[in-house]
Amino acid sequence: MRLALLSLVLLSACGDGGDAVVSPEATTLPLTWEAGNRVLLLTVSRPFRDPATPLPPFVEGTCTTVAHFGEATAAGALPQLDAEGPCILTDAPADDLGDLADFTGLQGGTVRVDARDPGDGANVTLAGSFPPAAALPCETLQDRFEVESFGGEFTDDPLGDFSVFVDRGIRPTISTPETTPAGIANWPASGDLRVVWADRDSPSIEIRITPRGGGIPVLQCFVPDEGSFEIPGRLLDALRSAPATMEVVRVTGGPTPAEGVEVRITARTSDAIFLEP
Repeated sequence: MRLALLSLVLLSACGDGGDAVVSPEATTLPLTWEAGNRVLLLTVSRPFRDPATPLPPFVEGTCTTVAHFGEATAAGALPQLDAEGPCILTDAPADDLGDLADFTGLQGGTVRVDARDPGDGANVTLAGSFPPAAALPCETLQDRFEVESFGGEFTDDPLGDFSVFVDRGIRPTISTPETTPAGIANWPASGDLRVVWADRDSPSIEIRITPRGGGIPVLQCFVPDEGSFEIPGRLLDALRSAPATMEVVRVTGGPTPAEGVEVRITARTSDAIFLEP
């Protein structure tokens, strides 16, 4: 069965506190789920800079792929301490299903990520666990790549035949806040933070601000790719007194229903800067 990627829609998702989160649907992770929901998550990431680098200058990021297949044991949402508009402040940031306590791994056979030349793709086995990200040479991928699943690989295989095409997004180069040549910008002493990036019109953008070198809380904003966004100052107050890293991630692809399974195939391309008090 051939699947078409869904167009951008808006949804409301309630978390553990604060206001409702309003976000594009085309996020890497579902923002909410019901008990029994089955989700296949496959993400290809291409960071221009490694946001985990603790000090300037940035180190070039490594392309990776993550493939997780799981079932929700209870209804839930991305954990949040507070929220405003499309932004959440969380003490449990999640990048994939393995970070969400509500999901348990399922066996799902083999999924193939196609590549530029035959033999250069990746066959991913969904073996009922949540493996770490695997290295993937980005130069082997087409700008528009295909992900395929083949049903009936074992008795009661929950994944049927499907094929999804995903466009690799253009890096969202950050122009505001302005930075030094080392990629450092100053935190605003108070108020909102305006973020501007290059290009637009992908399914969605995720802006993430993390304390330098890791830690919590983490701020995540899931916004339309309109070239700019103002992060609410109220949520920034939990972070602005210390060094932080801000990453802007262009997300292409998104969710596609497939015979009882929510298939979320996305490509993530990012830029990042340092924020200093």
